[in-house]
Amino acid sequence: MVNQLLAEMDGTKVLKNNVIVLDATNRIDLVDPSILHLGRLGMHLYIPLPDDGERAKIFAIEARGIGLREGMEQMFARLAEQTRGWSGADIHSACVQAG
Repeated sequence: MVNQLLAEMDGTKVLKNNVIVLDATNRIDLVDPSILHLGRLGMHLYIPLPDDGERAKIFAIEARGIGLREGMEQMFARLAEQTRGWSGADIHSACVQAG
């Protein structure tokens, strides 16, 4: 499958219309190195995991639909401290399960 993908990537010609191919992974270590070879992909963009403050904000956004009691906002800072290394997707999943 990787060989076919590489053949398709290398065989493309410049198109008159703008075409953007976007791919995302949270496990770059599992991507075949030949796909990441210089010239195959135009740009690599690394987005780090959120810090404590960002995770607290993500918890606040994700918890809107859960129906928490008044005054629960201080809980988000504690949750953020306890979830270092979590992505926004991890927080979303936890909030969905908690809801």
